[in-house]
Amino acid sequence: MNEKTRSIIINIAVLVILSVAAYFTASGPIKIIASIGGIICVYFVAKESVWNYPVGLIGNSCLCYTLFQTKLYADAILQIMFMVLMVFGWIFWLTGRSRRERVRPAKHLTTVHGVAIGVFIVIATIIWGGIIKQWGDPAPYFDAFTSMVGISAQYLLSSRVYENWYGWFALNGLSLCLYAYKGLYLFSVLYCFYLLIAIGGMIKWRKSFVQ
Repeated sequence: MNEKTRSIIINIAVLVILSVAAYFTASGPIKIIASIGGIICVYFVAKESVWNYPVGLIGNSCLCYTLFQTKLYADAILQIMFMVLMVFGWIFWLTGRSRRERVRPAKHLTTVHGVAIGVFIVIATIIWGGIIKQWGDPAPYFDAFTSMVGISAQYLLSSRVYENWYGWFALNGLSLCLYAYKGLYLFSVLYCFYLLIAIGGMIKWRKSFVQ
């Protein structure tokens, strides 16, 4: 068995395992598609595959629909923002590359860019937290902070910035604890998978990014 065939088999096996994990953390076909789409999307991101965007858009669309159906409008609006950033990322990854490259090379976060994102997270958390507090959110500023970290991480990912992984580590860790606190242990397990994939993705990106 050659290296390429072995790699394909391993990738398929990993995707099957992750899909099964996602299946058991969801209920109903739309939620199952959302969960499986989300975890496969993260896997493709770790592999630096542009396929993370179409898969992610499908998963997020299902999640957005589910959130609107359950009247969680604040979360649904955030999913729309994520989808806008995904479309931007899909275009960005496929431009500015050489003929030998599958996607645009990664880069490091600049100091100015990092400060700007930090300011955005603080200001956006205060504003969004105030809005969802009026909508009856039981933990408005914690939820708002988590959401803004996620949006910032997605923006950095879409921009092919290596440090996006730190944002995903923070988001996955916060979400894991939050779901465990709420007694949603299967979702905590799902976010453990996200965290493990993110670690693998960070290692792979570190080997391949262009300074």
